[in-house]
Amino acid sequence: MSNLKCHIDGVFCNLKQIPQLVISGWAVESGGEKVDFEAYTDNGESVSINTTWSKRDDVVRKVKAAKNTKEPGFSIEVEDIRSMFKSYKGLEIYAVTRTEKKCVYSTKFAELYRDYKKNSISSYVDKVTIQGSKVIVTGWAYSRLNTEKIEVFNSKGKLVDGDIQRTMRSDVIKALNLDDETIKLGFEIVLNRQEIESDTFFVNIRNKAETKKHRVYLKKVEFDASLLGRCWNAVGPFQLVYNLRYLKQHGPRAFKHEIGKKIRGVSNDYEIWVKKNVISSAELERQRREIFAINPKFSIVIPLYNTPLDYLEELIESIVGQTYGNFQLCLADGSTDPAVGEFIHDKYGNDTRIEYKKLAENRGISMNTNEAFDMATGDFIMLCDHDDTIELDTLYEMTKAINENPDIDIIYTDEDKVTMDGTHYFEPHFKPDFNLDYLRSTNYICHIFVVRKSIVDQVGTLRSEYDGAQDFDFILRCSEQADVIHHIPKVLYHWRSHPASTAGNP
Repeated sequence: MSNLKCHIDGVFCNLKQIPQLVISGWAVESGGEKVDFEAYTDNGESVSINTTWSKRDDVVRKVKAAKNTKEPGFSIEVEDIRSMFKSYKGLEIYAVTRTEKKCVYSTKFAELYRDYKKNSISSYVDKVTIQGSKVIVTGWAYSRLNTEKIEVFNSKGKLVDGDIQRTMRSDVIKALNLDDETIKLGFEIVLNRQEIESDTFFVNIRNKAETKKHRVYLKKVEFDASLLGRCWNAVGPFQLVYNLRYLKQHGPRAFKHEIGKKIRGVSNDYEIWVKKNVISSAELERQRREIFAINPKFSIVIPLYNTPLDYLEELIESIVGQTYGNFQLCLADGSTDPAVGEFIHDKYGNDTRIEYKKLAENRGISMNTNEAFDMATGDFIMLCDHDDTIELDTLYEMTKAINENPDIDIIYTDEDKVTMDGTHYFEPHFKPDFNLDYLRSTNYICHIFVVRKSIVDQVGTLRSEYDGAQDFDFILRCSEQADVIHHIPKVLYHWRSHPASTAGNP
């Protein structure tokens, strides 16, 4: 009787961006003995694998594992999987103990490749709206195999002509962990309502291997947008359990507000708050005239990589329009698209506060940012992403804080997210004052982060081995050396995202 229990939870295969074959699951030996894994090709050759182990309390309880069983969960990554597909027909993975060797996973590469092609498209329809005679569909699509094609068909199978525009969706690129930041994953389809000729249509996304269909019911879209539809969706019988729970938890006053918001078609309380708290033009003019005793210079460091020009313009305009003008904008450009540099030279070439450097190659987020660090000559360094924006009084608020306490070493602010078109704000992050224990558990500071340059000179710049969390590593190192860390409780940074996307939905 076997003392070894093993289960495969999932298999992930990718052959395009970063070639990977990852097998995850759990393995337990009844006596708590350590389990190892070995992999072989179909002709018996040994294959190099990397195995990481993790705690799985659910498994320990389920199989009643021995007390000395520590980490039964595993993730096996098969190295060099792309060349294996070319050279071999299959793969077998064995779980091994001192007394037993058991095959736990076996695959034929031809079958694995067929499964890979069947699930080669990731896509989502975010929103469908009707504006007069136009139907507008927005969403995103990504194909691992080749460039996908987007088409619209009505319920009778007739192709519907429409204006289909591909758009940048940096939020989806981040969520899918793609290397290429230049691909346009978003789409906006504008259709003529009469040309659809039916109450149902399909958005088809296809490549050479498969087609994904997204069904759209126009009658439902129209109903949901109507007053009757909003009332039904707010207090209909399917909402009864939710509404009773909300009433019990929040009370009648909050419940009335929530229902009223849904009926009025307002989905975002925060946007109401933003409109009530927008800074006036008179206050901006007053700030521009204010004279400070201490006038620190801020170096804003930004790495560029094929940044969409409309996003780049919004970012730069939000900086050059600051009510406090003693800053230096350091742009390090690793783009393959020359249009980025040409745009900056043509529109901002005469602004001496803007320094631009074209990099010989794209070396990744950390190394590109460090090139911008090398250009900085200010008293304080401020980090910023290449497609976000800041409020016009950002540097004023920081200068005001420094004048009130000249010993400040680090400043951070509150932030929110803004839709890709820059028109709607959501998911505000109202942060606490500095809390080291909280920071060690999560990067709650994120944006905006401003640090005295002398501290940067002491701790160093970004480290590429932490790409993906390079800002968290940097913030932790700077915080260790800072004496005074100041929080400005104002939303001064807007992070571009999409509210219906994977990245925009926590």
